[in-house]
Amino acid sequence: MRKERSNKLRQQAEQQLIQRDHQIKSLKQVGLAKLAHELAVHQVELEIQNEELRQARTAAEEARDRYLDLYDFAPVGYFTVNENARIVEANLAALKLLNIETRLNLVKSHFTKFVVPEESDRFHFYQREVLEIETKQTLEIKMQRSNGDPFDAHLIAVKAGLGMIRISVIDITDRKKMEESLVKAKEELETKVLDRTKELSKSEENYRRIVETANEGIWITDPEGNVLFINDKITEMLGYSKEEIIGHVGLDFMAEGQKESVFRIRKVLGNRIRLSDELQFYHKDGSSVWVLANASPLFENGKHTRNLYMMTDITERKKNEEELKDIPRRILQAQETERKAIGYELHDEVGQSLTYLALLLDKMTRLPAENIKGVISESRQVNSKVLGQVRNLLSNLQPVKLEHLGLIITLQQYFSDFSAKTGIKVDFKFSGDWDELPYNLSLVVYRICQEALTNIARYSGVKKASIHLRKGTKKISLQIEDKGIGFDLGFYKRDASGLIGMRERARMVGGTLKVESAPGKGTRIEAEIPLKKLT
Repeated sequence: MRKERSNKLRQQAEQQLIQRDHQIKSLKQVGLAKLAHELAVHQVELEIQNEELRQARTAAEEARDRYLDLYDFAPVGYFTVNENARIVEANLAALKLLNIETRLNLVKSHFTKFVVPEESDRFHFYQREVLEIETKQTLEIKMQRSNGDPFDAHLIAVKAGLGMIRISVIDITDRKKMEESLVKAKEELETKVLDRTKELSKSEENYRRIVETANEGIWITDPEGNVLFINDKITEMLGYSKEEIIGHVGLDFMAEGQKESVFRIRKVLGNRIRLSDELQFYHKDGSSVWVLANASPLFENGKHTRNLYMMTDITERKKNEEELKDIPRRILQAQETERKAIGYELHDEVGQSLTYLALLLDKMTRLPAENIKGVISESRQVNSKVLGQVRNLLSNLQPVKLEHLGLIITLQQYFSDFSAKTGIKVDFKFSGDWDELPYNLSLVVYRICQEALTNIARYSGVKKASIHLRKGTKKISLQIEDKGIGFDLGFYKRDASGLIGMRERARMVGGTLKVESAPGKGTRIEAEIPLKKLT
């Protein structure tokens, strides 16, 4: 039905274009050439505004590119490798890790060029395993930089398409040295026990000092998983005291679903094999803690008596990985939402007005000259309405007034328009010196206010909202509050609201944003943005 209507409108427009020259001649005959000139000028103005819309879209695409820069500046080396083990893509951390200046010197190189020769077969087997199993696989391997310097690396790889895998590479040289140092210290200690009992106490104290001051968490269990020893780093990572952990089963402190991984690790350790895996624990406060656990079996007189776990906290890395995975989806979702909103506004408002204007012009051609003044007046009103609609659309895409009028005046005008449109009164209070505020910070504050008021109009059911804006010497504070129906934060889904967008905008300039709400208690949004980020 929509397609038939679009075709019909197009046919009417083409017929009117054929008649336009005749209309202008008729208008000249009755002294209305000036009107035709004005309509032509308005047409040019609409074309200019269309160009501004295109520029706004370009700005949105540039914002997308800035998100993608996060990949390049990640703290872990990322590689994309094809089925022939050639490097297809790498980030800046990967270049630094291998001591290479430019991507041109790295792309198309064999990944095995940076693996020590005696380990190349292990890597090829690992690559085939990733492609065949299609699940995340880990490997510790000896690699070398472009100048030949060796280093120990921890690889995490997943399949990324036909014949392609993505690999994250972490330099674990320092950790391996520490592990070797601990193993060496333990072996020395056991030797001295056989020789001199008196020296055992001193050596054991040195060993314990190394363990307690280590930057890695040390977790020792018996073969059944009962915790025998932890160092201070473990208590710092998990929030429990040593007394709360030692003597309990390690699984008691781990997330659900880890049982299978732990049993697999125990079985491998019983076969005198060392391995590493990512494990999820729970902090005492209930939050999730991810660790990279490097496990080694310990033997006494040939009998497997204990398991040693060296644990590195990788919680932040896991969060960063999840955010990087989510960036393409957020970009596409934002683009589609913006395009859909623009499309609806153009179709429902601008499109209908332009169609009506075309019908009026067609009507003018069929009326006697003495009867068209009323139609001309109505055409002008419709044309002015179209211009206003396009200006409003441009203002929503890019608030140009911010650059010329500043944040406070632009907000006051927006609040006035919002109240007129929705019937919701905005109680706006501000304090501080707002002169010379950088545009990017003004835009963040404006967008947060805009999104918050949109949510209030849609969901709160109130007729009044309050906004307090304060600028201090070190930060900007923004509070937005309504006394509406509120919502349960426990059931809040981040993809179902604009709250995630507001939080991301604040975070991009080094700020924070928190939301307080409960059913029947209204909603309160508080944002703080440091001014030092702008210097």
